[in-house]
Amino acid sequence: MPCGWVGGVRLLPIPEPAVVPEGAAQRQWWLKVCRQGEQLGLRPKGPSICSTKGTVTVMGAHIAAPWCGDARTNSVSSPGVIDVVRCQAGDGAGAVAGVGLVLFDGAALRAADINRLACAAGISYVAMVNHAADFQGRATELLGDVGLLDEIAEALRALNPAISWVAAGSSFGGVAAARLIARHPDLFQGAVCASTPWGRLLLPDAAGTPPPERMPWLRAVRGELEWLFPAAAQTAALGRCALRGITTRDESFPGGHDVAWWREVLIAAAIVGADVPLPKALEQLAAKVANKQAAAQQL
Repeated sequence: MPCGWVGGVRLLPIPEPAVVPEGAAQRQWWLKVCRQGEQLGLRPKGPSICSTKGTVTVMGAHIAAPWCGDARTNSVSSPGVIDVVRCQAGDGAGAVAGVGLVLFDGAALRAADINRLACAAGISYVAMVNHAADFQGRATELLGDVGLLDEIAEALRALNPAISWVAAGSSFGGVAAARLIARHPDLFQGAVCASTPWGRLLLPDAAGTPPPERMPWLRAVRGELEWLFPAAAQTAALGRCALRGITTRDESFPGGHDVAWWREVLIAAAIVGADVPLPKALEQLAAKVANKQAAAQQL
């Protein structure tokens, strides 16, 4: 594994003969293998988190363990398209004043405790988008549905007009995050897009255009082990975003298509913006969480 790798690990027995189907059937074959492995509970010892494919042991994380203390969060009534958690102020974590995080694939990321991690990092609101979970429905909504983007923006404005938002997502969720800030650039500070299939990006027309100094930024982070997502595709897509006036940052990370590093990267990049290199951002995130944990132990 490359130096600095972060990932979720478990042991999966592969049925013999291992005839791997091609096309869409391959995904279903892999999910079946994961379900069977989850039933056996074969994992190395260590901190664990939930993923859409079962529980995994986290290896190489910048944060020693998932945040498991009092998250000090309050649920906010959902406007329908989003479910929102409000992080209480005054927690000693150095809150990012007035910054909210919009998460695509929010249910999966919440299972990995990302909402608690966001609150520990000082983010004010975490809004998890309600969209289809099945492969085809998710692809339709996240890759091409402009109506969903407008519903999200309307719900965010109704929630708290003073909040400045950062959109974030992984895989198809990364495409949706980029599309959301391109559609509503006046509402967002920026977007964090991890493990994103940039060849599927169709930028929608902008609903409004803020002055150049208020255009959002976009950080695209590709796992170095993700051979399906070539670096050239990421660079080309960011060039298209730059033509819209969006400030872009093209990065890689020593990881793969894995929620264990998504949960760290999405939060770390969101709290520092576009200028701080990712390794430094992860250090800052780890320090914020450590301070939060220390403060909780003193209560």
